[in-house]
Amino acid sequence: LEFGVFPCLFIITFFIAKINMNRFQRKLQLHWKPAEGDIEWNVTKSIVYPLIAALSGLLGGLLGIGGGMIVSPLLLELGVLPRVASATSAVAVLMTSSSSTFQKVLLNMIRYDYMAFYAAIGVVGTFIGQTVVNVAIKKFGR
Repeated sequence: LEFGVFPCLFIITFFIAKINMNRFQRKLQLHWKPAEGDIEWNVTKSIVYPLIAALSGLLGGLLGIGGGMIVSPLLLELGVLPRVASATSAVAVLMTSSSSTFQKVLLNMIRYDYMAFYAAIGVVGTFIGQTVVNVAIKKFGR
């Protein structure tokens, strides 16, 4: 039953790739000019990148590395702008970690005192990190 999900996912991926290619070709026919960082979908990208993503997901699950380590380089390879790739990766991590947390809540496997403590540390750390990065960007111009 669990293995049966994979053929369904491959079929869905094929249809999404076909839709992306058709939409991109239609835009080009209408003399649309892609913005900097837009993904230019063609047959190669529509086949190779989902395969890379599936392999990366498999290796990421087996090795226990985070989704951000997989999604960001893949998006950068696709030609997506670094800021967009970073934001997309952050949303992907947010979705997977939220899903995991919700699962643990349903199974009553969370110590809420620990959760509150580490959530507070995460919020403070995020604020400090973002402030430092913003200062560095203003100082060095990148």
